Amino acid sequence: MRLRRSLADTRAAFVVFDFPNRQGGVLTQNGLTACTHILYAAKPDEDGLDGLDGLDGAKDTVRKFHAYREETGSHKTPHELGIVLGSAYQGAVTTRDARRAIEEFERTSPGMLLTPFIETRTIVREARSAKVWYGQCAGTAGATRSPRPTETSP
Repeated sequence: MRLRRSLADTRAAFVVFDFPNRQGGVLTQNGLTACTHILYAAKPDEDGLDGLDGLDGAKDTVRKFHAYREETGSHKTPHELGIVLGSAYQGAVTTRDARRAIEEFERTSPGMLLTPFIETRTIVREARSAKVWYGQCAGTAGATRSPRPTETSP
């Protein structure tokens, strides 16, 4: 409740909370209490924290939270808006595994998968392996140059 109250005078059109998807801990419970809507983020893979297992865990957490809210006579919030699917394709290519995962998302969460999907972005991973801050890489905000393997982080 404190998080929700602390946002009472906020004049923003919306506020984004990003909290763990599979945990019913204090952080997640406070976030669910403070928000009015929820948007799930997932990747089209069949396991892992951001794939089908992670989405199932996040939806289960929200389901349990809704049951708690109903028991206490509170409104059933947050309202589920849908699923944003990131890393769904690279260029024009969607892998067979990603297509299978997308079909499974559609089967297990009908009508919730939002489009367009988000393309795979590799800049952070490539910058880390080059040992540079990704903001220095071409194609990012504030970029001045491409990563070089011999550079170190500032």
